[in-house]
Amino acid sequence: MLSAVLKANHPFFLRKNAPEMLSSGMAEVDRIAGGFPRGALTEICGAACSGRTSLLLSALAVATSGAEICAIVDACDTFHPASAATAGVDLDHLIWVRCGGNAEHALKCADLLVQAGGFGLIALDLADVRQNVGIPEILDTHRPDAFQLKAVHLKEGHGVSHCAAPATLALRAYRPPRPLDLARFRRKLAAIAGPWRTSGEWWSATPWDRDEYDAALLDGTLYRIFQDRGTRLWFFEGSYD
Repeated sequence: MLSAVLKANHPFFLRKNAPEMLSSGMAEVDRIAGGFPRGALTEICGAACSGRTSLLLSALAVATSGAEICAIVDACDTFHPASAATAGVDLDHLIWVRCGGNAEHALKCADLLVQAGGFGLIALDLADVRQNVGIPEILDTHRPDAFQLKAVHLKEGHGVSHCAAPATLALRAYRPPRPLDLARFRRKLAAIAGPWRTSGEWWSATPWDRDEYDAALLDGTLYRIFQDRGTRLWFFEGSYD
């Protein structure tokens, strides 16, 4: 009642200015949500291979194409520059902060970047962080400062996640590559494409030579895997997301 009276007598009272919106680069998302509001936090969440990284790279591509300086704080070193460039991100206008799996450092870096100002878009990627991140929960003990971190459970593995074609998804790289149990992996395999032979650093003391494959599993997830031609061992290079 009071709010209605104040609005009637004071037209500008409690009126909120509409935030400036940044396009996500995806027409469907912009049509539903209007894009991302500037000066606000936007959380992108979902199961593996649901398109989280692709949506982020699309937004970064829009921002950097307008000559805006952007930053990505990469908690687990999963950012893949080649996929970003393919998605249209101007890497000359992007600052990449690698945090080596330390979530606390990632949060501090993001805070420092926000305080510094001047960025068109700051992305904080915590998708693969599993330790030391959660909701503080006060414990019922005699100690007044006793607390624990309550884990934030993402609903991964529930239902079926269908991936789009590889060309429309970004690769979330694993650093270092994760060992792959080929016998167990084959039982879940739905389709595979490849190999693509790649090699590099032949001039150094640690050259590499591998056969790479794109593998789709029965649950709809899509991975890049490879076999080291020197050791004959198999690894996950990353997942498409």
